[in-house]
Amino acid sequence: MKYIIVSGGVISGIGKGTVCSSIGVLLKSKGGCVVSHIKIDPYLNYSAGMMAPSEHGEVYVLNDGGETDLDLGNYERFVNIELTSKNAITSGNIFYNLINRERNGEFGGKTLQMNPHIIEEIINRIEEVSKLPVKDTFTGVLSIPDVIIIELGGTVGDFESLMFLEAFYKFTSKLNKQDFIHISVDYLIDLHGTEHKTKPIQNSFRNLRSFGLMSDIMICRTQFPLEDVSINKISGICNIDKRNIYHLPTLNSIYRVPQYLESNGLFDCIKNLLKIEEKPVGVNILEKMNKLTKRHPDSINIGLITKYGTQADSYSSVVHALLFSSYEVGANIELTWIDSEEFETNYESAISKIKECNGILVPGGFGTRGIEGKIRAISYCRENKVPFLGICLGLQLSVIEFVRNVLKIKDATSEEFDPKAENQVITYINHNGTKNRQIRLGSNNIVLKDKSKIKTFYGKDLISERHRHRFEINRDIVDTLVSNGYICSGRSEGHDVPEIFELSDHPFFVGVQFHPEFNASSLTPSPLFASLLKAAYKNMK
Repeated sequence: MKYIIVSGGVISGIGKGTVCSSIGVLLKSKGGCVVSHIKIDPYLNYSAGMMAPSEHGEVYVLNDGGETDLDLGNYERFVNIELTSKNAITSGNIFYNLINRERNGEFGGKTLQMNPHIIEEIINRIEEVSKLPVKDTFTGVLSIPDVIIIELGGTVGDFESLMFLEAFYKFTSKLNKQDFIHISVDYLIDLHGTEHKTKPIQNSFRNLRSFGLMSDIMICRTQFPLEDVSINKISGICNIDKRNIYHLPTLNSIYRVPQYLESNGLFDCIKNLLKIEEKPVGVNILEKMNKLTKRHPDSINIGLITKYGTQADSYSSVVHALLFSSYEVGANIELTWIDSEEFETNYESAISKIKECNGILVPGGFGTRGIEGKIRAISYCRENKVPFLGICLGLQLSVIEFVRNVLKIKDATSEEFDPKAENQVITYINHNGTKNRQIRLGSNNIVLKDKSKIKTFYGKDLISERHRHRFEINRDIVDTLVSNGYICSGRSEGHDVPEIFELSDHPFFVGVQFHPEFNASSLTPSPLFASLLKAAYKNMK
């Protein structure tokens, strides 16, 4: 087993996740390695599930229901693998697991301490993941990983990171040198494009060295090429071979990063340091990613009606799923971000933006803010035959809009928005006649209706998609919806949860309770997103 530890010490948010994902692509595409990933977030939250997307980015849902950091989405999309909740580590869940073990009497009354107990808990988690088979989402094959790539979130100097750095030192001290490497991804400050300042990197290195750790490779994030004087200074002070210091600028697409790093020799460097023996390569992900960055003659404009601002990180999986499908359609993708509250405060301005779009997507979310604005946007799409896709909350709001404006039940709402309302067309999930207030997470099977549009999109009777919701369409109104032109074209297998609705008299008006964006990857685009783009492309023409 080989391990690659990736950290940064100057500032956070400089692309460690993209670098880790890109290394995974290179190892799989060039070396034939089976790759797994671990993301360590030092915050005390148990998981990302309760964190605001506007603060931390989207909550990415894994197949087993784990609510994780968006970087795990990058790993899965880039490398085309399926990870588990075990691959996401936070300080919170390390403490939680240890305390539960103590309460269950596993420590026989011993005093629990940061070292050794917390440190050993971290090491045990890493070793546990190294034994977990990884599923290739393109071939469906399960394999034990050859390489584990571990990303430490935040920066080396953070107080919260100290216990993980100590764990890395203790863990790697038991390994042979050819079985692990440490990669630093650091921001190299440039002044007006004329001079690089290496002092922050030097300080970062000293922090790392104080834990007995040394970088084998350094990737410098800066827009301007590295000069020999900077390379020599970093090499001398940080004791890194000059050939192992790389430059990574901000590229126009993150899918260009693997090819950029490969062309600069990073794969060969890692292969030599870890003594990796190359194996036969299946599908070359690198070639596919190169195609994703190509420009097409036509561009499709998709409007995203959002409530968490215009930060792409808040809707990361949706943005990437659209990109993957745009290649299948043969057109570029352009996004118009429209704040849902603008439909409430400046309706004409918001509608003018919709009119510039070829299709509209309303993604998932929670809470009441911006809800009426989204309903107004959905109403415009329904009445004006604009291609529309509603995901999770987007589906629920499309049903509320239909009941209010077509069935004329003006006070129709959701139990989420008004628990005492008379006409709740959206309710807590009904489980065997009782309301289940627990969130429904992870992958579930859905049976598709014969002769429906959605079955045409997927080309099969049964699909598996990931979920994250507490509410569902009130089953008592489904027959009324169907008799008025709404088609219930998909239900969950075994539980009869209404999952998919489409309008019979609309070129493309589809709402789904699940999140198709979480299953989209560079090799397996989502059929639903591709169908939206095809309808939008036809609308454009």
